[in-house]
Amino acid sequence: MSDPKNEGKNETYSVGEFASKTGVPIRTLHYYDEAGVLKPAKRPGSGHRLYTNQDIATLQQVLSLKFLGFSLEQIRQTLYHSGRTVSLSETLRLHRQALEARRAEIEASLQAVDRTLKVLDEEGEADSTLLLSLIRNIQLEKQQREWLEQQISLPPGSMLHSSTQEQLDKQFVQLVREIRRLTGRPFQDPETAKLVKDYMQLIHELVGREGALALTEIPQDEIDKLDGMFHSPYSEEEAAWMQGAIAYYAAEYGLILNGGGGSNE
Repeated sequence: MSDPKNEGKNETYSVGEFASKTGVPIRTLHYYDEAGVLKPAKRPGSGHRLYTNQDIATLQQVLSLKFLGFSLEQIRQTLYHSGRTVSLSETLRLHRQALEARRAEIEASLQAVDRTLKVLDEEGEADSTLLLSLIRNIQLEKQQREWLEQQISLPPGSMLHSSTQEQLDKQFVQLVREIRRLTGRPFQDPETAKLVKDYMQLIHELVGREGALALTEIPQDEIDKLDGMFHSPYSEEEAAWMQGAIAYYAAEYGLILNGGGGSNE
């Protein structure tokens, strides 16, 4: 007489039967086998895959870990690495931290996309260089702000609200377009003068007058660090022309250099 407790324990299934029983496609089962996360026995002689009820339990573990965002390599290590010293609970904790970091990245990316789309809605289409520069600088805002806070005392209430950020995004796009349009013009040109004034005003809105003055005292090696945190949309010619225009009006009217703004009247 057979033992009821052992009934079904030795039952085996072909890959087609196992796929039908679990609802997992045959192609996926083949892939899991090749990846080493679900390794069925092989039928002697033919080498065909032979699944058991234990493989059903293993498959559920694989699907659970995959749902949590584990890669197949991470799943293989978790299920079969006999020498591992980290428990599954600790692995889950570490994975949760990784997911939190990814969530922060995704939220930042969504914010960058939303702000860029809003600029496009209001300012019209822009070339890819300008758009990618805007997106990259939105992503780097936190680092840029932290650098500024380390270097200068920002004015009270200088942390930007979303409406202010969106306005500055528009101003950024407008300034880039104007710099491209005016590059090569004489520095004495009235439109060049207005462009430099607008540029300086934008700097003032970001860091305030005292902050702009403080920027002139920062060592060049620190300024270089900020340059590494800012994605420029300008060609070498455009950047050189704009630097020359700022230098011209600084010499003529006492405008603040090194990214500052305003006059010293």
